[in-house]
Amino acid sequence: MMQASFAMVGGFFAVVAFFSTFEWRRLLGAAVLLTNWPYTILVIKPINHRLMNTRPDAATAETRLMIGRWRGSMHFCRVVAKSPRSPRRA
Repeated sequence: MMQASFAMVGGFFAVVAFFSTFEWRRLLGAAVLLTNWPYTILVIKPINHRLMNTRPDAATAETRLMIGRWRGSMHFCRVVAKSPRSPRRA
């Protein structure tokens, strides 16, 4: 939840910065910050809970499929959503 709090605070200040400068990139930054955490909470968190509550000896093919989905497409979506916020290197 700490990550969500930081995203909300950062998004708030990005919106404030947008209204003080009216530069569209600030609003884009706020949108990127604010759209990442609902995806994490609504999509990834339930799967994390199911995986963490599964005992290792009770793992099934469905459990392996969930791990594959988490490592593949779900985590990839978060990485892509974070990439516009990454610092640019010269």
